[in-house]
Formats: sequence, C-alpha cells, structure tokens
Amino acid sequence: MTVAGAITAADVPPPGKLVPASQAQTYIAQLEAALTKLDGSPVYLIDDGETGTSDDLVMETKEAICEKRPTDNLAFIVLLNRCFAQKWSFRVWLAGNQTNAHVRNVSLVADVASTVAALERGGVCWHAG
Repeated sequence: MTVAGAITAADVPPPGKLVPASQAQTYIAQLEAALTKLDGSPVYLIDDGETGTSDDLVMETKEAICEKRPTDNLAFIVLLNRCFAQKWSFRVWLAGNQTNAHVRNVSLVADVASTVAALERGGVCWHAG
C-alpha cells in the first residue's frame, strides 16, 4: 500500500510503519516518480513491519472478511478510514511480475466498503480531491 499526502508516522496504526518511497524496497523506490505523477506527493509505503510490504496488513483484513470477523479495528481498515477522511490518495496492488501492476491491477474506489469489495478482486486506488 502506498499513500500520498500529508500523512505522518503517528497517523499509521501499528504494526504499520510509514516509509518514504525513496527509502522503501527497491521496487517501490523505482516507482516513486510514477506514483507521484499518479497520486501526488510525498509518496510513502505502508510497511507491515515484517515483509517490507503491506501484505500482512492487507491479508489480515482479507482473512477477517472471509471468516466474517469484525474489521473496524484492524490497522488496514483504520488507515483506510483516515485516508478518506484526510483526503490522502492511496494505492494497493498485487505486484507479481507484471509490468505496470501499480496501474493495471487496481480499481478506483469511493469509500471503505467499495475498497474492501474491490480488494477481494484485486487492487485498489483512490485519488483525493
């Protein structure tokens, strides 16, 4: 998950960590200019604190949905709510080995409910403003 805008480390619920795109794993660092053009700046990776990606945060949410457990207090959902409320653009995608996956593997969303529904099909993005 990447987020663009005036987000701070304090805005990211644990165990998530805010990492400037330029300091993130090479894949994200190399996409920084493209992500800035698409979503605004500054661009950050939301690191799950384990994988160098956001996978654990997203998967925790997907598993809770599949198991019909509450999701309101999960870090990923809390962060999504903050993104919509604060108008921070975000992007979630499955990279795989596909060229331009950050563009090709996303659907535009309008709120948390549509984000969760779209995640079951693939990636998502939301542009503030």
